[in-house]
Amino acid sequence: MGRSIGMTALAVLLAGPVSAEQGQAGFAVGVTIPVRVTLEVVEQPAQLVLSADDIARGYKDLSARYLVHNNDRNGCLVKVARRPGAAKSIEVRGIGQHAVLVDDVIDIHLPRDAFVQELPLEFRFVLEQSLQPGAFELPLSVAAMPI
Repeated sequence: MGRSIGMTALAVLLAGPVSAEQGQAGFAVGVTIPVRVTLEVVEQPAQLVLSADDIARGYKDLSARYLVHNNDRNGCLVKVARRPGAAKSIEVRGIGQHAVLVDDVIDIHLPRDAFVQELPLEFRFVLEQSLQPGAFELPLSVAAMPI
Protein backbone atom coordinates (compact mmCIF):
# COMPACT_ATOMS: atom_id res chain seq x y z
CA MET A 1 0.00 0.00 0.00
CA GLY A 2 2.88 2.38 0.77
CA ARG A 3 4.13 1.91 -2.76
CA SER A 4 0.80 2.93 -4.36
CA ILE A 5 0.61 6.11 -2.25
CA GLY A 6 4.18 6.98 -3.33
CA MET A 7 3.34 6.41 -7.00
CA THR A 8 0.22 8.60 -6.69
CA ALA A 9 2.24 11.39 -5.07
CA LEU A 10 4.87 11.13 -7.81
CA ALA A 11 2.19 11.34 -10.49
CA VAL A 12 0.72 14.49 -8.90
CA LEU A 13 4.17 16.11 -8.67
CA LEU A 14 5.00 15.31 -12.29
CA ALA A 15 1.66 16.59 -13.52
CA GLY A 16 2.36 20.00 -12.04
CA PRO A 17 -0.17 22.46 -10.68
CA VAL A 18 -3.76 21.95 -11.68
CA SER A 19 -5.53 25.01 -12.98
CA ALA A 20 -9.04 25.77 -14.11
CA GLU A 21 -7.64 27.30 -17.30
CA GLN A 22 -6.59 24.90 -20.02
CA GLY A 23 -4.33 25.88 -22.88
CA GLN A 24 -3.89 24.27 -26.26
CA ALA A 25 -0.78 23.75 -28.26
CA GLY A 26 -0.36 22.45 -31.78
CA PHE A 27 2.53 20.98 -33.66
CA ALA A 28 3.13 19.80 -37.20
CA VAL A 29 4.52 16.47 -38.21
CA GLY A 30 6.36 16.03 -41.50
CA VAL A 31 7.37 12.78 -43.11
CA THR A 32 9.90 12.48 -45.90
CA ILE A 33 9.82 9.27 -47.86
CA PRO A 34 13.01 8.70 -49.85
CA VAL A 35 12.57 8.03 -53.55
CA ARG A 36 13.09 4.38 -54.37
CA VAL A 37 13.27 2.85 -57.82
CA THR A 38 14.23 -0.76 -58.49
CA LEU A 39 14.21 -2.95 -61.57
CA GLU A 40 13.41 -6.63 -61.23
CA VAL A 41 14.30 -8.96 -64.10
CA VAL A 42 11.35 -11.26 -64.76
CA GLU A 43 12.57 -12.72 -68.03
CA GLN A 44 15.85 -11.99 -69.78
CA PRO A 45 18.26 -14.44 -71.36
CA ALA A 46 21.57 -14.75 -69.53
CA GLN A 47 23.45 -15.13 -72.81
CA LEU A 48 23.10 -14.35 -76.48
CA VAL A 49 23.13 -17.78 -78.14
CA LEU A 50 23.83 -17.50 -81.87
CA SER A 51 23.36 -20.15 -84.53
CA ALA A 52 24.86 -20.15 -88.04
CA ASP A 53 21.40 -19.14 -89.33
CA ASP A 54 21.32 -16.12 -86.96
CA ILE A 55 24.72 -14.94 -88.20
CA ALA A 56 23.78 -15.48 -91.86
CA ARG A 57 20.51 -13.53 -91.30
CA GLY A 58 22.49 -10.76 -89.57
CA TYR A 59 20.40 -10.42 -86.41
CA LYS A 60 18.92 -12.20 -83.40
CA ASP A 61 15.62 -11.21 -81.77
CA LEU A 62 15.05 -11.62 -78.02
CA SER A 63 12.28 -10.64 -75.62
CA ALA A 64 12.64 -9.55 -72.02
CA ARG A 65 10.27 -8.53 -69.24
CA TYR A 66 11.01 -6.41 -66.21
CA LEU A 67 9.09 -5.10 -63.22
CA VAL A 68 9.83 -1.53 -62.21
CA HIS A 69 9.07 -0.63 -58.58
CA ASN A 70 8.77 3.14 -58.23
CA ASN A 71 7.45 5.34 -55.42
CA ASP A 72 8.24 8.71 -57.06
CA ARG A 73 5.17 10.58 -58.33
CA ASN A 74 7.36 12.02 -61.12
CA GLY A 75 7.98 8.56 -62.55
CA CYS A 76 11.41 7.17 -63.28
CA LEU A 77 13.94 6.52 -66.03
CA VAL A 78 14.86 3.14 -67.43
CA LYS A 79 18.29 3.24 -69.04
CA VAL A 80 19.13 0.73 -71.76
CA ALA A 81 22.76 0.57 -72.85
CA ARG A 82 24.78 -1.50 -75.29
CA ARG A 83 27.85 -3.22 -73.93
CA PRO A 84 30.74 -4.25 -76.16
CA GLY A 85 30.29 -7.70 -77.58
CA ALA A 86 28.61 -9.62 -80.35
CA ALA A 87 26.23 -6.88 -81.52
CA LYS A 88 27.09 -3.89 -83.73
CA SER A 89 23.86 -2.26 -82.63
CA ILE A 90 20.68 -3.10 -80.75
CA GLU A 91 17.18 -2.12 -81.78
CA VAL A 92 14.91 -1.61 -78.77
CA ARG A 93 11.13 -1.83 -79.07
CA GLY A 94 8.53 -1.51 -76.38
CA ILE A 95 6.12 0.79 -74.58
CA GLY A 96 5.53 2.87 -77.67
CA GLN A 97 9.19 3.58 -78.41
CA HIS A 98 11.61 2.30 -81.01
CA ALA A 99 15.28 3.22 -80.82
CA VAL A 100 18.64 1.96 -82.06
CA LEU A 101 21.59 1.69 -79.70
CA VAL A 102 25.06 1.99 -81.18
CA ASP A 103 27.31 3.68 -78.60
CA ASP A 104 24.87 5.61 -76.49
CA VAL A 105 22.21 5.01 -73.86
CA ILE A 106 18.44 5.15 -74.31
CA ASP A 107 16.40 6.77 -71.54
CA ILE A 108 12.82 5.55 -71.32
CA HIS A 109 10.62 7.74 -69.11
CA LEU A 110 8.01 5.75 -67.20
CA PRO A 111 5.28 7.90 -65.68
CA ARG A 112 4.13 6.83 -62.23
CA ASP A 113 0.97 4.93 -63.16
CA ALA A 114 1.37 2.41 -60.35
CA PHE A 115 3.92 1.42 -57.74
CA VAL A 116 4.84 -1.67 -59.83
CA GLN A 117 4.85 -1.51 -63.62
CA GLU A 118 5.55 -4.28 -66.09
CA LEU A 119 8.06 -3.34 -68.78
CA PRO A 120 8.14 -5.70 -71.78
CA LEU A 121 10.92 -4.95 -74.26
CA GLU A 122 11.94 -6.51 -77.57
CA PHE A 123 15.57 -6.45 -78.67
CA ARG A 124 17.04 -7.04 -82.10
CA PHE A 125 20.78 -7.59 -81.91
CA VAL A 126 22.39 -6.63 -85.23
CA LEU A 127 25.35 -8.99 -85.47
CA GLU A 128 28.95 -8.69 -86.55
CA GLN A 129 29.38 -10.84 -89.67
CA SER A 130 32.74 -12.17 -88.43
CA LEU A 131 31.10 -14.03 -85.50
CA GLN A 132 31.10 -17.76 -85.11
CA PRO A 133 28.10 -19.64 -83.69
CA GLY A 134 28.15 -19.94 -79.91
CA ALA A 135 27.07 -18.36 -76.63
CA PHE A 136 28.12 -14.79 -75.82
CA GLU A 137 27.67 -12.49 -72.85
CA LEU A 138 24.48 -10.49 -73.36
CA PRO A 139 25.71 -7.16 -74.80
CA LEU A 140 23.01 -5.22 -72.97
CA SER A 141 22.49 -3.41 -69.68
CA VAL A 142 19.10 -2.32 -68.31
CA ALA A 143 18.74 -0.22 -65.14
CA ALA A 144 16.07 1.96 -63.50
CA MET A 145 16.65 5.18 -61.55
CA PRO A 146 14.85 8.26 -60.27
CA ILE A 147 14.43 11.24 -62.56
